Amino acid sequence: MTILPVPHQSDVERAFADAMAQDGFNPGHIEADTAEFVRFDAPGDKKSKGNGFYKLVTGRYPVGWYGDWKLGQQIQWQWDFGRELTKDERTKIKAQQRRLKMEAQLSREARQKEVAERASQIWGKASSDVGGHPYLKKKLIEIPRNLRLHTANGGDRLLAVPMYSFGMDGNPVLTNLQLISDNGTKRFLKAGRVEGC
Repeated sequence: MTILPVPHQSDVERAFADAMAQDGFNPGHIEADTAEFVRFDAPGDKKSKGNGFYKLVTGRYPVGWYGDWKLGQQIQWQWDFGRELTKDERTKIKAQQRRLKMEAQLSREARQKEVAERASQIWGKASSDVGGHPYLKKKLIEIPRNLRLHTANGGDRLLAVPMYSFGMDGNPVLTNLQLISDNGTKRFLKAGRVEGC
């Protein structure tokens, strides 16, 4: 079997962008071989939320990884050489993909840590006087426990429900908040940890 030619970077970037577009992602101009994951607004994001991510590695065996942090969506991509790959070639591509997967996991954990710090800041500033919140009245909750009231930038009064996971020492750690509006709309801090809480 012939040695695989190194694909042209512009062809790789175009094929990667096309694959992302087929999955509904539009990151704009593709930046290849970056040190960090490139962030962009995923479908459904408000402007500048940056829950979309990708990383493209070019060279002899181009591979990529992209998805949506908020949804936990992660998609692997590899260049189509137009022929069946040898065992050695598949091994090299899988090694690249494993490396990218590990980088994606580390990047996601770093993002979740940022959100946990933000949750701690919000929780620390929130008021423990939650009496009279419309959601609690609607649900007939008279003695709320471990809830706080967060006043958002727009003045909305949001009921803050802490979400904990267990740290390596077995103690609970605040990792996210569920925020509940007057009308009962619930949302978590974006890109924060939800599973295992």
